[in-house]
Amino acid sequence: MSGNRRGQLHPHAHCIVTAGGLDDQGQWVPARSRFLFPVKAMSKVFRGKLLERLEELYERRALILEGNCAALVDRALFNDFKHRLYCKEWVVYAKRPFGGPEHVCQYLALLIQILPSPSLLRSSPAASLLG
Repeated sequence: MSGNRRGQLHPHAHCIVTAGGLDDQGQWVPARSRFLFPVKAMSKVFRGKLLERLEELYERRALILEGNCAALVDRALFNDFKHRLYCKEWVVYAKRPFGGPEHVCQYLALLIQILPSPSLLRSSPAASLLG
């Protein structure tokens, strides 16, 4: 997570998605179009999967709801919060496919330089979403 230019919270995730996949025989099948999945569909599926996981963690009482989130311990408030998240349009920004393994390594090296340490990530309240 980071802030935007106005210093507001701007949660986001970086993901690398292959431009193809393995078939039942383990053979590589390239994507039929520029991206493996339609970008609009990725936004909706990602939102649904993340909020489904959030619900599972809430049910198991595995979320740490403190500080600004303390009121979400109340089921009605949590449901309202989750509903508002479902109603928002989530944005997936998809870049052109990488040129090959070298480009993927360069990208990952850049991210590693700017990311917080793993121990800081594990102690983050958002870490509970990862399971």
